Amino acid sequence: MPTYTAKDKPDLDQYKDRTGQITIENLTVDVQIKDARLRFGHIDLLVTPVLGAGSQWVEQHRVEIEDADQPKTTPIFAKIGDAFGKIPLDEDPF
Repeated sequence: MPTYTAKDKPDLDQYKDRTGQITIENLTVDVQIKDARLRFGHIDLLVTPVLGAGSQWVEQHRVEIEDADQPKTTPIFAKIGDAFGKIPLDEDPF
């Protein structure tokens, strides 16, 4: 786990709006990163579950972040909602 100083402060914006996973005991949860901060020389991430509610600051090393080369993802329920929003109300979708 690296420690940062004021001279080598990391770009915290690179973490925002990314997705990843966090493991708590035997439970793995998909999370979205809402914010990042530097605390005592370490990076903390504010995460929320993709499905569910709540938020929690966790140390960056606890979050397995999706590959930076991949595009940022949208939760599946948002994609489904977009699809249903495009169906005309006077047509039967089935």
